[in-house]
Amino acid sequence: MSLPDNSSFQDIFNACLAIAKTSDGNKAVKFIKEYADLITEETGLSEEEAVRKAAENIGYLSGYYSEEDADAIMDVFDIPHHIFGWEHPTPEEAFKKGSGDGRVLG
Repeated sequence: MSLPDNSSFQDIFNACLAIAKTSDGNKAVKFIKEYADLITEETGLSEEEAVRKAAENIGYLSGYYSEEDADAIMDVFDIPHHIFGWEHPTPEEAFKKGSGDGRVLG
């Protein structure tokens, strides 16, 4: 899979979901490397920082999908959601967590 330089988050999310649905961990590893390279090109982050940012973004995106699709993304990419980990909170739990984090951050 090749990401064009002007890839939107939607393009990246769609690619992650397509890879997750194949259950191919090797494709996921290759995708993270390619996505990290794109992040480095766009931001100047080091390779290590870009890989971390790519993983954070992929974990984040899993929160926008159904539990089934989120599990597929998290499992194939071996990346949890950045706030909720491997769990699927109810809307009320998510709101409570977000409200608590918001107070902590300021």
